[in-house]
Amino acid sequence: MKKLLVKTAGRKWGRINLLLVLAVLLAVGLGCEFEYESSGDGDDSAQFEKVDYQELVRLSMVSFRDALEEEDFSGFLANASGPFRRSNSNQDMKRIFRNFILQKKALLPIFAKIERDNANFIGKSKVRSEDGFDKVLIVEGNYRVGSTNVNFSNKFIRENGRWKIHYFYIHFD
Repeated sequence: MKKLLVKTAGRKWGRINLLLVLAVLLAVGLGCEFEYESSGDGDDSAQFEKVDYQELVRLSMVSFRDALEEEDFSGFLANASGPFRRSNSNQDMKRIFRNFILQKKALLPIFAKIERDNANFIGKSKVRSEDGFDKVLIVEGNYRVGSTNVNFSNKFIRENGRWKIHYFYIHFD
């Protein structure tokens, strides 16, 4: 998977409006932290309904933007899930996202707008078991930034009482 992402990230891109694909599966989370409060009633479905999806997505985008801006993913990784931190170094992340770092001047204004706007969600968020986790929250949608659609598909897991990114996908068109 890393080789595929490195090949994708290494290609030359024309304009932002061209297809940019950022897929980070890499086993588990990129790692924004989000508070999770249990209702204590044992009903997980009710707990998932209390989640602020806008804030989950916004914070994941801001964390990624900060890593691009700093050209350093150590802060990003510091909040990542344990398995993700164990399988990916700061250097791995820089190599995978090299093309995005090179284009950060064009990307940072888009992320700044995303931070202020609300996402448009596609369908209802889903919860399912996958990758050894009982509950994975899947949130999909987009942001409209000028003439650019910023599509995303994020997966979140709970780890130590906090939401962590499990999967982060972003696509500009």
